[in-house]
Amino acid sequence: PKTIFGVSGGAALYPREVLEKIGLLDERFVAYFEDADLCMRARLAGYSCALVPEACAYHVGSASLGGKTWWRSQQCFRSHVLLVLKDFPTAVLVRHRDAIVREIKHQARMLLTSARAEYGLVGAIILLIDSIVRVVATIPWALRERQRIQSTRAISAEEFDALLTPTRDAR
Repeated sequence: PKTIFGVSGGAALYPREVLEKIGLLDERFVAYFEDADLCMRARLAGYSCALVPEACAYHVGSASLGGKTWWRSQQCFRSHVLLVLKDFPTAVLVRHRDAIVREIKHQARMLLTSARAEYGLVGAIILLIDSIVRVVATIPWALRERQRIQSTRAISAEEFDALLTPTRDAR
């Protein structure tokens, strides 16, 4: 097995003790990034993750969308913000703030683009504004979760950051 940061929820096996300590998939994510959140919480709690190259998993990505790419984009926009707020140690947030802001802007553009195809420009802007309002409404919850997660983490911010930024040799 090769040590990796995390794994897709569709191909993951977790020991019961890990889930008892860190909790299950966070239902507030609805869809997208909930598996990344679980991986981050496991890593912050001091657990590692391994890839078993001989294992095989099949996953039909986005099969449940029914063609609603704007919904996927909306969930990714929202879930990315929640993931970063909940799980990233403060020092990592500060260090990577420019990249985080770029990713939020990218997610917003993806939402506008996909929603525009179905609802037109005005409808897409309304959907983006609604999504921003919904994200802002979840910030108090995300910050409470953040406090709980960060207060019990078993690795330092530097160790977490090193997991996110592999060395050139590991790429």
